[in-house]
Order: sequence, then structure tokens, then C-alpha cells
Amino acid sequence: MLTNRSGGLTENLLEQLTLIEAHIDFPEEEIEPISLEKMKQNLSGMIHQMEGWIASYEEGKIFREGISCAIIGKTNVGKSSLLNVLLKEERAIVTPIPGTTRDVIEEVVNIFGIPVRLMDTAGLRKAMDSIEQEGVKRARERVADSDFVLLILDGSRPLDADDMEIFQEIKGKKKVVALNKIDLPLEISLEGLKNRFQESPIVPISALKNEGIDDLKETIFHHLIHRDVRSSPEHLIVANIRHKTALSQMRDNLSNAVNGLEEGDSLEFIAFEIRSALEAVGELVGETANEEVLNRIFERFCIGK
Repeated sequence: MLTNRSGGLTENLLEQLTLIEAHIDFPEEEIEPISLEKMKQNLSGMIHQMEGWIASYEEGKIFREGISCAIIGKTNVGKSSLLNVLLKEERAIVTPIPGTTRDVIEEVVNIFGIPVRLMDTAGLRKAMDSIEQEGVKRARERVADSDFVLLILDGSRPLDADDMEIFQEIKGKKKVVALNKIDLPLEISLEGLKNRFQESPIVPISALKNEGIDDLKETIFHHLIHRDVRSSPEHLIVANIRHKTALSQMRDNLSNAVNGLEEGDSLEFIAFEIRSALEAVGELVGETANEEVLNRIFERFCIGK
């Protein structure tokens, strides 16, 4: 929970603010000197932590809203077979006849907590009739609108002109490549594929034999979330825009404080930025720290004794 994690930030900020305000309000007292370098390192560490939480908002959005994926490839590469395997049911018709899939079939599958809307599209090729032509047209529309694509290649057949046309079609799209039919002799160079798709993971699978499917799911998860599916369950995800806004405000305030320390600004300026960051923490936990700082000053430094 973000509210639990923010407790450590609050305590750290209160400590920094207590020391600064004690020097500002009670200059005549014998108070321990402030190590500005240590304070700068402390604040920089908190900024780094908050930047990680802020970055997780897009990750949280994926878990909350899901993501769309177009399954794409030429005819008879195993798109429908893979859809059935992922859904664990016979949702799409599978035949050896090219062009069987004429319309887009959409189903949602849960991949380690991510709702992925899979779209099994018609094989992209020169259409043989008006019905298939409409299917290919809809497939291209789904590819354009999808968040990422799952490119299926038939490893038992060499790459041809249809594959090359598809590669151009999805150029620039976020993608995962599934090299299907590894239960048959391989006719595609894996090294060649890696050179062609340097920024996209390639996963060998056999939809027919149900091989490599778990690896494919884990790869999709990692490609979308940028961390391993087996990461610690303590990994924090910010899914609320209000929390993201508060964290962004905290980061900006502390960045101002760090810049102020580097440029030799007054302690009053540093205190203002840290107090503003504490107010942003209050937006997360519903608490304020106005009285807490004064109490800490008197308890810690024995003011007036």
C-alpha cells in the first residue's frame, strides 16, 4: 500500500525539516550543525524513490484497464491455434485451408494479472475473394489500433514476400515475436530474426504441442511491465491519478530543495520546499505535520532548558 510506504518518507522529511527549522527559529541555542551534503544525498534518495513510484503509474494503468493485442501473421502460421491454447478452449476454427479466419475474433485472457484483449486476425496476404478482402482490411485496422502485436511466424517455412510485407506493416509497433511450429524442422534462422527484431523478444513455441506457451506469457508480461513476473509481491504500483499527482508534487518540491542546497539558497527556502513536500504526503495519507515539527524541536533539542 502506498499509504504504508509513505510513512517512511514522512518520517525522513520531518527529521530534515525539524533540524532546519530549529536553526531558523532558535539560532541562539546550541544545536547540532547541519550537514548540507548529507541532507542533499538524503533528499536525492527520496526523489529517486518517488520517480520509481511515479513511473509505475503507467504499469498500474495496464493492470487496471487492460491492453489490446492483435495476433498477426500470414495464413496458416498458427494464429488461431495459439489463440485457442491461450484461452484453453476451442474458440477459433483451425483448418489447414489458408484464409479460414475471415473476421476478427476477440477474447480476453488474463496474463499474470493483466487483462489482454487478444484479436485473432485474418492472415495478411493478397485476398482471394471479397469476403477475405474485408477480413484483411479489418485485420489491418486492428493492428493500427492495438497497443501491441503478437507476430506469429511459421518456423517450418522460410520467410517469404508475405512475411516481408507484414514486417513493414508493423514497423514501429510494440511487438512480441512467436516462432511457431518448433516441433517441425526449423527453416528460419533464429539469429537472423534476432538481428531483424533487435528490440522485440522472440519466443520459440509450438501451439500444436503446447510448448513454450508459459515462456510466451512471461515474455509478454515482461515486455509490457518491464519487470520479471516473479518479482517481489512488495513491488508498489501507483494506479490512482491523485496519488501520481501528489508524488509528482513531492518530487518537484524536493528537486527544488536539492537545487537550492547546491546553489547556497537560504534555509528558509529549503524549509519551504520540504514543508510543501510534506503537505503533498498529507494528500496521500490524509494527515498534516504542522504541530509535529514544533513538538520534535522541543523534544530533541531541549529548547529553553
